[in-house]
Amino acid sequence: MKERKGCIVERAEKPYVRVAYTDSLGKRRELMRRAKDKKHARELMKQLVKQLDSAEPGNRRAELDAQTTAREGISAHWLLRV
Repeated sequence: MKERKGCIVERAEKPYVRVAYTDSLGKRRELMRRAKDKKHARELMKQLVKQLDSAEPGNRRAELDAQTTAREGISAHWLLRV
């Protein structure tokens, strides 16, 4: 898997941190947080990357189940009723 890094961007002369990830259905998403300054942005970026990386391994099984269910066209509502 590709190493997640993130980046610091400026919008309206204010620093923001942007970190991209792939959700449980394989769709690409981005987290964007406002920072006080560039130093705070670097710390925030490290924190977000660490948080996303630590959340992935535990959700791996749920992600695979969701992808399989979506691919087969099985409704989650139907699965809960059985």
